Order: sequence, then structure tokens, then C-alpha cells
Amino acid sequence: MSVQSINNAGSGFFCLRHFNRYRLIFIIGLGLFLFFTSTVRATQFNRAVVVLHDNPTLIEKNIAELLYQRLREKSAIELSIRYFSDKPSKAEHSSGTLLILFGLPADYEGMRSILTHERIVPLSENNPGPEGFLLKYFPGKEGYADKLIMAGVDKRGLLYAVGAFLRQISYNSTSIEMDQLNIRSAPAFEVRGTQYGQSGVALTKAKVRPWTQQDKERAIMDLALAGANTVFVDRGTETEQRRDIAFLKSFDLMTCGTFLPNAVVNKDFPREWRAEESIGRDFFVCPSVPEARDYILRECERYFSQSISFDFIQLKGGDGGGCECDSCKPYGSTFIHLCEEIATIIHRYHPDTKLYFTNQKFDNESDIAILEYLNEKPREWLWAWGYGPGSDATTWQPGHRQNHRMDLFRYPGFGPYGLYPKELLHQLPARHKILYFNEITHWKYAQHGYIQMYPRADKDGNLPPSWSHEIYERRPDQALTMVYDRLSFFAWPKYYHRVFNDLMRYGVGDITHSSGNHDHFNQWMWQRLLWNPRMDVEEVVHEYAKSWFGPEAAPLMAEAILQLETNMEELKNEPLQIKKGIDKYYTAVQRAGEMMPELWMKDNWLWRK
Repeated sequence: MSVQSINNAGSGFFCLRHFNRYRLIFIIGLGLFLFFTSTVRATQFNRAVVVLHDNPTLIEKNIAELLYQRLREKSAIELSIRYFSDKPSKAEHSSGTLLILFGLPADYEGMRSILTHERIVPLSENNPGPEGFLLKYFPGKEGYADKLIMAGVDKRGLLYAVGAFLRQISYNSTSIEMDQLNIRSAPAFEVRGTQYGQSGVALTKAKVRPWTQQDKERAIMDLALAGANTVFVDRGTETEQRRDIAFLKSFDLMTCGTFLPNAVVNKDFPREWRAEESIGRDFFVCPSVPEARDYILRECERYFSQSISFDFIQLKGGDGGGCECDSCKPYGSTFIHLCEEIATIIHRYHPDTKLYFTNQKFDNESDIAILEYLNEKPREWLWAWGYGPGSDATTWQPGHRQNHRMDLFRYPGFGPYGLYPKELLHQLPARHKILYFNEITHWKYAQHGYIQMYPRADKDGNLPPSWSHEIYERRPDQALTMVYDRLSFFAWPKYYHRVFNDLMRYGVGDITHSSGNHDHFNQWMWQRLLWNPRMDVEEVVHEYAKSWFGPEAAPLMAEAILQLETNMEELKNEPLQIKKGIDKYYTAVQRAGEMMPELWMKDNWLWRK
């Protein structure tokens, strides 16, 4: 053997020996890491102190008080709120205490110094983004309190930080438990909203008690903590609406009002004014009648000269509303020119209000007329095109349009739901957005609801193409549809997750339609997806179940919610009386109730024994 060969052999032996040594060290280190990480448990706190900076705004105080109230509801943990310069109590210097530094870093020197010392990137509209927040945990030294930074990019970001914190912690009778949080997050969509209130069906048929003001505010804040930033205020008396708006503004939330351009307050008007409304409602007037048009503009002036300001106003085109008489055709042209006159009046009194219209139940000719109007010259009065029930030119849903854009059906892409919004986005001037008004409140005879009979041909004789039949083959269980109202409690996690991802990529957000609180899961899920559209179905369902029924019952309640969606649908050769999923659903809910601590049942309107 040559010297060179011996040297090479020795070198190889040396490398192998060292490799084995390092491999052994690596394996031991990995084992220790896995051991310690598997045994790390959430930290338990029997005391929490919310520490504000010395000059918080009223909104910041309100959000801090909301945090205090929500913690107090689930646990008898010792709680207090103080200012940064206040002398801390002796208890704050002991273990088992969580100091929550709460506020905006720009206004909070004590918070800024910690973030700088720990080399944490400052919060901004670029990182994590508008309305974003930071939750960052710092363990204290032995025998001292731990700290949690609860910081917002802006005041609204603080509200969402509270929501995220409440979703992350676990409750005990006199304490809370929390992992070592490090969450930096911001919403994916600019507008995230819905409506609130009780349905007429619940009040008249189910005979539920009317909500108190406290009930209403609770429902609003539940959705805000999930990520909502905008709320329709279009129900109740003027006094009630003003009170609701004041409450929303006390948490820096945005408001949206509704104005139906050709609706009348008083039905006592000349018969020749009456509109040919698509459903036959008798409280709409024809805007092509000069006297009726003058009346519309006078009523608009009267209302908005006295009204409180809204952040958004929806100018509703149809469902109900509109006019199908020959003089108005194409109605889209009549409507959009009327909206321009209305906008002049609104902006005279409320110059900062953003306006959007909906093209509900319009036909192709109407949409084309509106697009021609918008592309003719800049229309600075208009912010967005509203897209709601009856807006879609590529589906034959109940209450559908009179005709459809068959030219868009050559290739399916992601399916029929997204074809028309994509086309609109191409044709709209860049200054205008698409804002959705999705209807996720009815399980049948609805925008995305079950189909009870196959669609009939539109006025041009067209039917949906074969590749879109899947959405028309979703039929409700025939026994359930004979018994339950369209405003019954239901949850569609899988299907609405699909609808969301088909539609929302083309819009800046959604202020959804809700006809009551029977759609609680759907609305909550929608707000969570508007914050993070990458959440998968199982993740958002489990988060909902944990947030409303507690961690012990969450797996079973998540299973039940997913099963409910399957149970509602007509299954081949499996009528209701032999559906295996019925017993599975019932058993899951029953077992969840047995596992749910009393603190999660107390005052929980979603749970009834």
C-alpha cells in the first residue's frame, strides 16, 4: 500500500470517527430538546394587571375595559387596570402575575424601551400592516412578574390584539393559562363587516325575547373581536341608530348606512309614479317619472341634511328596488345617473363618506351601461361597485338576474362564482374597487344556498354550462326543508370556505348580509377569513369551537359543526330517518356538554341544556 493510500485511509477513518461523535451529540441534543419542549406547559397566572400609558384616549380606555370585562366573565382571576406612572402594588413584584403593557408604542415610552431593548422591529403600516398588532410575552426573573406587550399599529389594532389574546388563553376558576405568545398579525382585507340584530322569524315564530341594548352591543363586540371593522347601521329608530353609532365609534369601528334610491317613506303617492319592481313591492317609485325623481331627491336632501355621518353608504340597486319599465331601460343607466345626483347631495353634508352601489338583479345591458358611464370620465363621487345577491352574471341562483354573461363560460377557471367579479375588475377604472355584500344568512332560496329545483332558463333561453352543475346539485334534505324556515340556525364551514376563496380574491372586503343571529358561525368564520384567508376549514372550525365552548369541548363541537353541514344536505339513498350522521351529531354535542366546564355554559346563549 502506498503512503498516499495510507494517508487517505487514515483521513477517511478520522472523518468517520468524528462524524459518529457529532452524530451522537446531535441525537442526545435532539432528545433533550424534544423532552423539554414536550414538557413545557402553559404558564398559569392568578393575577393580571393592565398597564396603560399615562395619557390614553377614551377609545384605548374602552378597549382596555373590554379586556377586563371579558377576562372577568370566565375567571375570578385578580384583575386591575393602572397607568404606567402609578406606583405598582407589592403583588406586581411576585410570580404568578402578568403585567399587560397595553397601548400604541408611539405614545408609550415604557413599551418602546422594552421593544428597543429586545430589538423588536417597530410596528408600522408595512409591518405587520394597518389595524395590526403585536402580542409578545417576556418571562420575568425568578420570583417576579411576567410581561406581555399588547401593542397596536393603531387604536383599532388594540381591539384585535384583545381578540387574539382571548382566543389564545385558557381559563380556570381563579386563574388563566397562556403559552409564550409571539403573534404579529394584521388583516388581509380592508373592509370586514356585517349586520347585527334579530330576525322577525325569531321574534314572531320562536317567540324569543327582544335584545336589550347590552345584548346588541355584546353581539357587535363579539364580531369585532373576531376581526370586523365595519357594521351596517340600518335597523331600529333614528334614536337607536344614533346610539348604536356612538357605541361603534367609542371603539373606533366604522359604520355603513343604506339608502334605497327609489324607495318612498309614504306609500300615499300617485299611482302613475309606481315602479315596476321585480318582486312587485309597492313602495318604490319610477325614477323616469320627473315628479317621482324630484320627490326622490327631495327625500334624499331631507334625510342626509339631518343624519349622522356614516363611513360608507350603500346605494341599493335592487332586491328590493329598481324599476323594470320600458322608460327606465336599461335600468343601470337610469340608476347610476340618479346615484350621481344623490351623491352630490350626500357629499354636501358628509364629504368624507364613501359611496358604493349594488347591481342586484340587474341585467347585462344595465351593467354594460354602468361600465360605460364609469369609463367615460373620472367619477370621483363613487368609491366601489357593490356585489351582492343577484349581482352575479354567471350563476343561476334564486332571485337571479334576467340574463347572463355566456361569453365568460369558455373556461371554468376556479368555477362560476369568481368569473364575473374577475371580469368586472378588468373593466372597472382603477379608482374603483369591488366591495362584496355576500349573503351567508339563508340556507335555501339564497345567493349561495341550496337549490330546491334545477334552474330555469333565463330570458335569453340560456342555462348554466355542464361544468358548473355542481353548485346546482347541492339540494337540501327534503324532510328538513319542509319543516325549517330559511332563517333557521345552520353552519356551512366547508362550502362557505370554498365560496369565500372563489370570490374574495377580487375585492377589498365584504360587509355581509345577515338577517339575524341564526348564522352566528357563518358570520364569525367570514370575519376570521377576512383577517386570514389562508386558514383552512378545520383550523377555523376548531378556533370557533374553542372560543365559544372551551378547549375541553372544542374537538367534539368542531366534529358536530362539520357533521351538521353534511346532515342538512340531501344524500343519495339516505333519507333523514336513516341518516347515520344524525346520531353522530347528537352524540358529539351530548359528549361535548359533559366535558364543558360550568364557566363556559354560564351566560352562553349558544349553549342550552
